[in-house]
Amino acid sequence: MAIYGPGGYYLFGGIFLLFGASVIVARILTGLIMAGAALMIYLVTRRLSNSAYGLAAYLAAIIWFGNQPLNARTIAPALLLSFAFLLSGVGTFERPTPRGFFTLGIWSGLILVFRHDLGLDALFASLVVLVWRDFRIRSEGGGARPRASLFKEAGLFLSGAMIIALLIVMGSALYVYAVYRLDLEHIIPTYLISLILLAALAASSPLPRWRVFFAAFIVLCVSWTAVLKVQTLVSPREPALMELQIPRGRGIKVPPDWGKSLEDAVRYIDEHTTSDERIFVACPRHDQILLNDAMFYFLAGRLPGTRFHELVRGIATQEDVQRQIIEDLVRSRVRYVIVSSLTEIGESKEKNRRRLEPGSHLLDTFLEMHFRPDMDFGSYKILKNAAVETRAGDRFGPIPFDHGFF
Repeated sequence: MAIYGPGGYYLFGGIFLLFGASVIVARILTGLIMAGAALMIYLVTRRLSNSAYGLAAYLAAIIWFGNQPLNARTIAPALLLSFAFLLSGVGTFERPTPRGFFTLGIWSGLILVFRHDLGLDALFASLVVLVWRDFRIRSEGGGARPRASLFKEAGLFLSGAMIIALLIVMGSALYVYAVYRLDLEHIIPTYLISLILLAALAASSPLPRWRVFFAAFIVLCVSWTAVLKVQTLVSPREPALMELQIPRGRGIKVPPDWGKSLEDAVRYIDEHTTSDERIFVACPRHDQILLNDAMFYFLAGRLPGTRFHELVRGIATQEDVQRQIIEDLVRSRVRYVIVSSLTEIGESKEKNRRRLEPGSHLLDTFLEMHFRPDMDFGSYKILKNAAVETRAGDRFGPIPFDHGFF
């Protein structure tokens, strides 16, 4: 859920509060959300073509979701809301009303709560289509033609030009994002929108239906083969995975070396801290950050000692933010800091140069001054502030940090 809106945290946090914090609960909720997204894809496709093509798009979406689980990720509810936005757009652009456009704005806002990238793409696509629609009305000097033949004039034999234009603009914007982050999760929105466009094209084609279905089948096979090739290139074959054997890790499978280190680190924190004691999950360095292992908080069942529980470059690399983190750690009397070498910036596959921009060394200096190595579990290292010790009458004792640090 890194760097996205708070919707994912509130959604899954609320579900955990009602049904208990477990991976199974998150997976059931994600499954229901994905089923809803597939249903929305069917409804949008059916409105632009017919039930047969809608069913084909629905099945293709289900196959994709099964191959690329999106458990407890913000992309899942964002996709559901995005296709609800498109379904609402079909009716709005067919029969434009102020209420319909207001509803589109509501859907866009809800998407933004979960994923600002998808939400902004929806807003951008809506703006482009509305400007284009206004231009068409002014240039023709007459009423709007909701089911204009713009694409038929271009030789594509499509109707419902407004919603088609919305799909093309939104899909194109998401394609740029997919190129930047080349993996299945980031290709998914563009792929699903392409399915809908393919169905609309096929339904309006003058060719015999069997030829259309055959052509669509070939396109899907080729695209699926290309996607699997991308997955092979981006994620080389990994060794057999192990399932975590810690209470909150049941059902989570990770590489064996990582899993053993993670289990040992979680057990150590569980044995050496109380259930209401706060910890801090740090990066190897904080002037250049990829991310921190925020999942550790959940697996250990411990709250973070700062509101900046998820460290993201461009935010946690700033001096004023690091100053706030230090103040939070002092206020929370954090004794243990967990550092994961898996979040080393050198291991990043990110191609943008911003990841290498220098940030503040303030937090690194603070941790070096006040924490010492306590345990080394390979991929996870435990740092301890030995000055904060439990004692009768004052569980944490006096705050040991040097207030003259700043």
